[in-house]
Amino acid sequence: MRHYNGRCVVSNFAVAEVLEAAHIVPFSEDTQLRDDPRNGLLLRRDLHSLFDALMLSIHHKTGQLHVAPVLDNSPYSKLKGKVIRHFADRQLLKTHFQVFANKWSMEL
Repeated sequence: MRHYNGRCVVSNFAVAEVLEAAHIVPFSEDTQLRDDPRNGLLLRRDLHSLFDALMLSIHHKTGQLHVAPVLDNSPYSKLKGKVIRHFADRQLLKTHFQVFANKWSMEL
């Protein structure tokens, strides 16, 4: 919450009751990263669910938000290309993005 001033990095939403710390690499996969703030993003609950489901990802170089094609006709599609300001580790984002791109057969 402190790193992101209590605001969702994607929507800028600031109601604490609907914000969650999202792990980039799930803590079940790497316990050393469990409490590392570089492995986290503050996201609104719905965006956290989409991020965990690999339906949203942040490009590690450009910071642009990518949205899965299945969301093209949803309100989430307007988030596509938004540049996200974050404090996350770029290598961890790269790992998430690679899995996201592979799932949706997208080019890196």
